[in-house]
Amino acid sequence: MYPFDFELRVTYSLVNNLLSEHFTVTNKDTKEMIFGIGGHPGFNLPTDNGLTKNDYYFKFDPSMDHVKIPLKAPYLDWDNRSLLATDSLFEISDELFKDDAWVFELKQPNKISIRTDKSDYHINVKMENAPFVGLWSQYPKSGNYICIEPWWGIADTLDSDGQLEHKRGMNHIAPNEVWENGFTIAFHDKAK
Repeated sequence: MYPFDFELRVTYSLVNNLLSEHFTVTNKDTKEMIFGIGGHPGFNLPTDNGLTKNDYYFKFDPSMDHVKIPLKAPYLDWDNRSLLATDSLFEISDELFKDDAWVFELKQPNKISIRTDKSDYHINVKMENAPFVGLWSQYPKSGNYICIEPWWGIADTLDSDGQLEHKRGMNHIAPNEVWENGFTIAFHDKAK
């Protein structure tokens, strides 16, 4: 049983082409609360007739080196983190996910887009201060979708001792404190 008394509100709003997902966590307990939370938005691909999932790529903004945290499912291999250049196109394929999700540590606001050069339609996921993001699709069976998952908490690491207070990437809030965060998804049919 999760050992905290809390309230979670997840609010979705859609205005024109912009979908917002907002998390509000209230610690209703008498002790500090430790938690992780995140989104799991998935996007159907292809978006246009005549295209395949392999026609798409991820575009990172800012395009810079990001810290990649390898996954040895179901655990993260924290000690073998590496810098991965995301300043070029990050092509989507089924094989990309043969080792499970691609997990990145984020140090600043990021926008990750799903794009193709064969259509103007694209999707932007904007994360102002999510410390982690996972990119994922089904493997080995092919799934016609891609997930861009903003996270404020991550899976256990290989060296985890199973104690919540020692878990990496967790959020801590005092009694009666409110924690808020979220992300936006923009759907575009023109190049922007």
